[in-house]
Amino acid sequence: IGLSLAFTDGSNEFMSRVPSKNESFRYSWRGSRRIYFNGLLRAFLPAVVPHFLYLIALGELMWKFDPQFVAEKCLLSSNNSEQVARRPLSPVIRCEALRNYRGDATESASVIMLASLI
Repeated sequence: IGLSLAFTDGSNEFMSRVPSKNESFRYSWRGSRRIYFNGLLRAFLPAVVPHFLYLIALGELMWKFDPQFVAEKCLLSSNNSEQVARRPLSPVIRCEALRNYRGDATESASVIMLASLI
């Protein structure tokens, strides 16, 4: 680039022809609203999706790492064998016993959620 600039003949008035600034340009209310809406939408989705991913991963990992805990404390119906075969996620997510549970499933789901944020 330097060689091509060195061998060109530039005019002496090159720097005197600077375009005017757009200082008088202002956004209208509709344009500003659209910018804010797009900004919030772009920020909202990446912030919410990892939380849903955490819930899905927690349900699956609880069935993988600790199925006895899920079968004993999270499944409320009398037909537990059928529910264990289907491995539903909603009883695991809504399980009150998971409030104080700390194990491999919660740590792994947390790592997956944090990795998806980054």
